Amino acid sequence: MAESTKQIEGHQADSKAREKAEQEIYVIGIGASAGGLQALEALFSSVPQDSVAYVIVQHLATEHRSFLTQLVSQYSVLEVKEAQHNMPVQTNKVYVIPNNKELTIQNNLLQLLDKSSAGRARTVDTFFTSLAADKKHRSIGIILSGTGMDGSEGVVAIKKAGGMVIVQDPVTARFDSMPRNAINTGYTDYILAPELMPSEIFNYVKVTPISNDLTELVNSETEGSFFQILDMVHERTGIDFSNYKRPTIIRRISRRMAALNFTNLSDYFDYMDVNAEEVVTLSKEFLIGVTKFFRDEEAYQVLADKVIPALVDSKKENDQLRIWVAGCSSGEEPYSIAILVREYMDKVKKELEVKIFASDIDRDALDFAGKGLYPESSLTTVSPERLHEYFLSEEGKYRVCQRVRRMVIFAPHNVVNDPPFSRIDLVSCRNMLIYLNPMLQKKVIDKFHYALQVGGYLFLGSSESIGDQKSFEEINKKWKIFRNTEPARSLGMIETFSGTGMSRRPNISPIPSFTRDLSAKQLLHHNFSELLNETVLEEYGYAAVYVDENYDVLHGAGKFKNYLDLPEQNFTFNLLKLVPQDLSVSLGTMLRRAILEKEKLSSHNIQVRDGKSLRYINVVVKPYLADRNLAQKFILVLFSEEQARIPLATNEVVTFYNNQDDSRVQELELELQYTKDDLQAVVEELETANEELQSTNEELLSSNEELQSTNEELQSLNEELHTINTEHQYKIKALVELDDDLNNYFRSTDIGQIFVDRTLVIRKFTPAATKLINLIDSDIGRSIYQISNNLHYDKLIEDVRDVIASNNVIEKEVQDKNGMWYQMRILPYITQDRKIDGAIIIFIKINELKSLHLLHSGILDSSPNAILALKAVRNQMHTIVDFNLMLINHKAQELFGRPAGKLVGKRLWKEYPQLLEQDMFDRLAHVVNTGEQLDVELPQVYNKKPLWLHIVAVNFDDGLVLTMHDITERKLYEQALQKEQAENIASAERFRTLLEAVPHITWTNLPNGENTSFNQLWYDYTGLTEEESVKWGWKKAIHPDDREEFIPNFMSSLRSGEIFTAEARVLNKTLNQYRWHLIQDVPIRNETGAITMWIGTATDIQEQKDAEEAKIQLRLLQQREVLSAILQTQEAERSRISEALHNGLGQILYATKLNLSNLEAENTKQEKTIETIDKLLSESVTITRDISSELTPSVLKTFGLKTAVEEIISRISNSGLKISLEVNGFKNRLDYTVELSLYRIIQELLNNLIKHAQATEARIFLTCDDKTIYMRIEDNGIGIDKEDFNKLKGIGLSSIQNRVELLQGKMEVQGEKGKGTVFEITCTI
Repeated sequence: MAESTKQIEGHQADSKAREKAEQEIYVIGIGASAGGLQALEALFSSVPQDSVAYVIVQHLATEHRSFLTQLVSQYSVLEVKEAQHNMPVQTNKVYVIPNNKELTIQNNLLQLLDKSSAGRARTVDTFFTSLAADKKHRSIGIILSGTGMDGSEGVVAIKKAGGMVIVQDPVTARFDSMPRNAINTGYTDYILAPELMPSEIFNYVKVTPISNDLTELVNSETEGSFFQILDMVHERTGIDFSNYKRPTIIRRISRRMAALNFTNLSDYFDYMDVNAEEVVTLSKEFLIGVTKFFRDEEAYQVLADKVIPALVDSKKENDQLRIWVAGCSSGEEPYSIAILVREYMDKVKKELEVKIFASDIDRDALDFAGKGLYPESSLTTVSPERLHEYFLSEEGKYRVCQRVRRMVIFAPHNVVNDPPFSRIDLVSCRNMLIYLNPMLQKKVIDKFHYALQVGGYLFLGSSESIGDQKSFEEINKKWKIFRNTEPARSLGMIETFSGTGMSRRPNISPIPSFTRDLSAKQLLHHNFSELLNETVLEEYGYAAVYVDENYDVLHGAGKFKNYLDLPEQNFTFNLLKLVPQDLSVSLGTMLRRAILEKEKLSSHNIQVRDGKSLRYINVVVKPYLADRNLAQKFILVLFSEEQARIPLATNEVVTFYNNQDDSRVQELELELQYTKDDLQAVVEELETANEELQSTNEELLSSNEELQSTNEELQSLNEELHTINTEHQYKIKALVELDDDLNNYFRSTDIGQIFVDRTLVIRKFTPAATKLINLIDSDIGRSIYQISNNLHYDKLIEDVRDVIASNNVIEKEVQDKNGMWYQMRILPYITQDRKIDGAIIIFIKINELKSLHLLHSGILDSSPNAILALKAVRNQMHTIVDFNLMLINHKAQELFGRPAGKLVGKRLWKEYPQLLEQDMFDRLAHVVNTGEQLDVELPQVYNKKPLWLHIVAVNFDDGLVLTMHDITERKLYEQALQKEQAENIASAERFRTLLEAVPHITWTNLPNGENTSFNQLWYDYTGLTEEESVKWGWKKAIHPDDREEFIPNFMSSLRSGEIFTAEARVLNKTLNQYRWHLIQDVPIRNETGAITMWIGTATDIQEQKDAEEAKIQLRLLQQREVLSAILQTQEAERSRISEALHNGLGQILYATKLNLSNLEAENTKQEKTIETIDKLLSESVTITRDISSELTPSVLKTFGLKTAVEEIISRISNSGLKISLEVNGFKNRLDYTVELSLYRIIQELLNNLIKHAQATEARIFLTCDDKTIYMRIEDNGIGIDKEDFNKLKGIGLSSIQNRVELLQGKMEVQGEKGKGTVFEITCTI
């Protein structure tokens, strides 16, 4: 009961989870009408598997069948279904409204309504309204091509519910009434071409939720990962995106997070930290490269009509025209401008040196642009004339021609950080500034102004502006074309200084889960700022403010808040608006003078009122405008206050005496007068323009009313025409398909058909008819009377005329001149109004049927079976009471003993009553009534003899065909065979009992090796079942290591027929181990010598194996003890010889050397002889010491293996041979015998290496853990392979092998001639 309760609760929980998941599905409603099919094709051709559901709601006539489901299925990867009542909405599926229903959605279930109850005019509004109510913010509405206003109310409902609305761009719609009406509601999120909509759906469903969370997190200024990501991109790519518009950056990061299934910014940052390629991918995501040829054709037309002619005409022959295209992406824009320049120069027949500098920070895009090779899809906006003139077709793509390509120079350039180009005539920067924040936009515009010559043009995107830049005049307001009117000024200081104070980037502490160390450069920079603040500003009480040439604050340091006040409204960075008004006048004058004179100015004790106190402020202004060592220009303003504040009485008036104030007032009054004059002129112009606009507006209102009335009439007419046109198109399509079907039918059929009219003129014929009537294609339209034929029949024309006249059908069998038989059928050609308008002549080849008919009697008579055709005889109750003999073959006549003439037409009960006994009559009647076949063997006594008949009865018309075969001999043979089988079964049972009695595992195999049986001992021993053991399943009981050799040998015995004998380990399930068995399989042969079966046995020999293994191990132990004794004897002898050399010969040599030094040479010859002998004695002493050390390595006993090996290496290493050593483990000393054996092995291998390897480098690796010692010695010498090594003989090699064997280890040699040798030794401690 408890389990049932848990199951019910589990099902309820699953059901709730499923319902919640269904409610969270995003559902996209698509409304369309006339022209919507093309839009749907463009949309669904681009829709991926995006985990949302689509519902198509289209205006469909009730009386017309809809093919929309099939059509959408052709170009969609999603499953497309026709909507049904109460059908649940699932992801990655498309639901199509039926043609005779209205559609709504409720609780994620589609609801169908009859059109009679819901009307037809608002199909889209009906569904969209229900979608908004059911799905809220998870509803998405799409309006495609169509007429009328349907959908307008629905998009309002979706938008108010928090959903998203996308409308097809009216420019791309065949009928733009529905899209325009939806746009006019003001509730449209996006206006796009259908193929661009899936991207925005992905953004809304996947990217927007992440982006919203990320925006909230970043705006809280507690999330450090966002700026750390920007820093990482900056460090990796050199591009600083911190001043790009934050929503754009957040959205691009969100797209990458959505693509990688990240929802947490810190997790994504950690992923970037370990995946460097993701940093590059994200930086490319930031670089939005949207461009195309002649983007905004009207804007380029203005460029071609006004700007380029003005620039070219202002240049002299062979002058240089310089154009800068910033942010050129993949190159379409610079090539477009180059084409315009080329066109105008060709038009006016003037040649200039044109240099178009196309720059971008995306090097991949520049590489693509430099090739100048574009796919055809990129050139849709290029006119056919320009495509032919300026592009060359190349392997399905188009390459920019050379006379355009050589104008353009592509170069990587960061417009923010890199110096601008100079002496430019035209700067084009379209749709790049929209991604930058206002501060960075201003900086870029200033750089463009610096780059432009006076009279040069600036070409921006339609959504961009030049801000408060006053150095340009507007040429075209709509397409943002400006002309430079002032000479370029020096670029101001725009970058923000580092350090504390007024920073435009918030100081964000890192999140607790992640910390990052500052780089050395950042740390040094930080220290400089701290030193400046602490030692200068705080020590002397100064506040420093850096401003540009427009007096905008770039940076502040020190206690600047004592001198600056932030306004409560209309925030600004202008310093003159941030300081007190009393200080602003004097400071403004000082700043203007400092810029003009480029000298430092100072002013002391400036009186400033501060509430109820009076302050005396000192100001120092120092311009840094001409220092070329500085990357940017700025002005430093220092504030200080020496005197304490003086309190003011309530009614005390402070008088200021400052000539600079009077001068400043005069300047302001003059400037105010100019401003008033300009304002008055503007007001007059606006009044005049307003009057003209009012007049124009009245005319437009009148025209609009007339147009609206006309539009309604045209809309109604257009709807009717479109419906009729659609019907005609479907009918034409159906007729074309029908014509194609007929043509394919005629081409594929083997039936000859000829269509003639009432006058026997041929209308159409099939290719098969030309075999009988000599027709060709040009005979259509001729009378069949004029055409010859290949028939042995001369009444064809008369028969055709008879059919047309009498409305009868004529069927005849005719033969052609080759002897082939055909059935000719002539039918009247009847129209839809039931009139005879000709005839159809059909020829069906029946030659095979005719031949079969002729062979019919021969087949029946040649059959060894008796064949009867019987017709049922029924009474008034329609019950079968007898059978009439209708046909009887020769064999049946023999059975009856009478000829066919005396049997045909007679009753079966009378002629052969024995056949109908034993309920056979009822069974035959059942065959006739049900159509079931009867197959039975029937024993009879006929003419006093036993008779067995095999009877088969098959229904035929209202009777049956009876086949009877005499099987008496076979039945007698079967009886004898059954007796023999009984004897064989008894013999097999005795054999099985014998196998079970044997105290071994036994089995039998087929000749192909498949098992047929095992005795019970096999199943008890191996634990395998009978099903697991049959055929080849018994292999699972053989040990996997033995199976590889066992099976091939067994198969070889099966092929040769020899007795199979083998030893293998068989699984003992009880002991859960494999035990050794002696396995034998003996073939059993029949009288001819062929193998009929195999009998096998398996005998347990594990104890014998264990005894043999014990003997082997004992013998190996004895051998190791002997070997150990030998090696110990060798070491003892080595020690004795070493001691003798050291204490005997070594001492003698050393004494001789001392005595020799006491001899005094009488002449020079004796002196040289003594020196030679002394040198020889020294070498002898050294050699003796080395030999003694090699024989008995005292350093091994004292310091261990590692030090001893290092001592060997130090002795034998030289400039010609470098030996390296790497030791791991060996924390504790090993047994001295083991260390000595390892030492001797290394010693012998190094001696062989020196003598034979001719190596220049060698490496020794020693590793020791708790159980194993691993040694590897490799060199780069001449090398030796394993086979040559095995052939080598020597004392040293024998000593190595003996010691490896003593350590119970193994040695592997790997080598290749010319590539060195590797020795690997592994032994167990």
